[in-house]
Amino acid sequence: MIIIRHDNFLDKTECNNFIKIIESSDKVQKYDSDGRYVLTYKDDQLLFKLASLYKFYNFTPMNIDNMEINRWPSGTEQKPHYDKNDKFAFVVFLNEDFSGGETVVDDIILKPKIGRLILFSNGITGFKHQVKKIEGIRYTLIGWFK
Repeated sequence: MIIIRHDNFLDKTECNNFIKIIESSDKVQKYDSDGRYVLTYKDDQLLFKLASLYKFYNFTPMNIDNMEINRWPSGTEQKPHYDKNDKFAFVVFLNEDFSGGETVVDDIILKPKIGRLILFSNGITGFKHQVKKIEGIRYTLIGWFK
């Protein structure tokens, strides 16, 4: 298993810009399975930054399977699950003014911090991951690599 925690991957201004994008879009969809709101959004600049920092895999825009900005309302959570079709996943926390909302990968608790990147091997071995119950509104940028 690979888990990387990179603090300050994005600065506060960059995080706020992603929040503004989801809040101003009319293309946001609600996921009924867990109650979060999702905007499919690919940011090539961010993906090239990821690729330049972590060279053990081709983290470029051509290998991204899906990328999205998420708004998690108070009371939402994501139950333990497996993503088996992608090799890596990442989460960037865009805010931290909420309670709970920790990402758990294979029983390792990763606490939210604005601008923090969590990159983990995903479908290679099918690691279980989840999001703990949130109080407040949690914003994340999430992506999956094939």
